[in-house]
Amino acid sequence: MSLRQRLIALGAGAALVAAASFIGQKEGLSLVPYADIGGVPTWCYGETVGDVKARYTVKECDTLLLKRVEYFHTGVMQFTPKAAPASVQAALTSVAYNVGLGGMRHPVLQEPIARGDWAAVCRAIEAPWKGKLGVALGYKATVRGKPVRGLENRRKAEAALCRQDL
Repeated sequence: MSLRQRLIALGAGAALVAAASFIGQKEGLSLVPYADIGGVPTWCYGETVGDVKARYTVKECDTLLLKRVEYFHTGVMQFTPKAAPASVQAALTSVAYNVGLGGMRHPVLQEPIARGDWAAVCRAIEAPWKGKLGVALGYKATVRGKPVRGLENRRKAEAALCRQDL
């Protein structure tokens, strides 16, 4: 059974299934905890919060993914108009899952969100972090200030997801 089918079986609605399926694919499933690129203990689908166990089941990880995606989606929707397309909501939820809700408060994202300029939101997700003269153009794809190709690829995929309903 696919992750999407397992999430539906857990009772997830369409918007959460879309976000959680995307996040699950990007994060990958690890039933055994490991240290991520930043040295942070990580398990299941990129989970870093809570008590770490020695091993997890697929059902535990699926349930945790859905719970955490609901949490991040709720947080994103506190500053995103409900009229935002579902694909924009899913992409912003993925970014928040990866960087945390505090990281979502950056003007690079907040200004186009406030204007309802969804195309600009999608561009900001994948734009280079620093432009000429060190001005922030896009959202972070760095670890400890250094660009990371995997995060750059993720931001491009999130931007593509973002544009699906535009």
